[in-house]
Amino acid sequence: MPSLQPFFDRGAYIEFSPSGGGIHIPIAGFEVPEWWADQHFSAEEHEGVEALTNKFCTFTGDTLKNAGEDVVDYGEWLDEWLLEAYKAITGEDPLENDSEIEPEDAPDSSSAGQPGDRDEWMPAEIAEEALDHINPDVTYTTWRDIGMGLVNHFGKTTGGSLFKQWSRSGTKWDSDAESQADRVINDASDWNYGIGTVIKHASSNGWDASAAAREAMGTPRPDPDGDGDDGEADTSSPSGSAATPIERVAGGLNIRKTTKDGEVYYEKLTNFWIDVDAILERDDGSVEYLLTIDPVGEDDYQVAVEPVVFNDKRQFESKVCGEGLSATYDGSPSDLNRLKE
Repeated sequence: MPSLQPFFDRGAYIEFSPSGGGIHIPIAGFEVPEWWADQHFSAEEHEGVEALTNKFCTFTGDTLKNAGEDVVDYGEWLDEWLLEAYKAITGEDPLENDSEIEPEDAPDSSSAGQPGDRDEWMPAEIAEEALDHINPDVTYTTWRDIGMGLVNHFGKTTGGSLFKQWSRSGTKWDSDAESQADRVINDASDWNYGIGTVIKHASSNGWDASAAAREAMGTPRPDPDGDGDDGEADTSSPSGSAATPIERVAGGLNIRKTTKDGEVYYEKLTNFWIDVDAILERDDGSVEYLLTIDPVGEDDYQVAVEPVVFNDKRQFESKVCGEGLSATYDGSPSDLNRLKE
């Protein structure tokens, strides 16, 4: 287990639990890191480390020797301590497969902290527009992750400038925040956050990444099928009736169909929702969809897939559903075409 010295250095109040076999350390403004909460650990799996919020706790006043008297403030230092505790207990790094990170944005030894190879579709001006849709007074972990994503994509100079410019527009910005921002910028290359983190948070607040990218680059909507149209849903049919709609319901996506007699009925298509975060057009002309998959009763996750995945049910189930724990597709192969639209 990591040393408690960071708590002692800050004069933290530390006491023995009622059983005498554990300790309590209250923290002001504590925000459980996303990677810790997403694990849904039980007490046994924590093996002695529990991050409690909104729960009752019995205090004893039986303090440790040399402990302080202050309820210290939450900060980056505590995230770092929890990360080391996690690694010590499980032998694993919880950030290695962070679902918010695009694999292609993960820095390696040769490119960490340098501009990414996807600047063509996400130049600085588009990033600024995305940041306009994100409140800079977000939680510390979200703020940090966005900063690291910017730095790992654009490099320390441009990414750091974007991060600080955005942060200054919030009410939390002060000299301490600036010092924290400098640490985030310097440490970004050690973490696997990329521009997908910025896209996700901006999109969740109403930003249209695809439209912004097309406008900035002066390109038309991509033609993923190569059939001469722009990929928009065709809302007409030979008979002039409306196209078969897919409806978002509480349990996922349903598809409305009509019998030969004109009776309407619904079939379950998925047990998850799909949000299109971006349509990415690469230098070679190929297209990729950046999607957020939100299964019922499960944490959402991101996938990046080519349009051809929607032409093959097995590929769709493997590359879209297979990335989650319980996501299922119950439609037919032909229903995938409508889902793509």
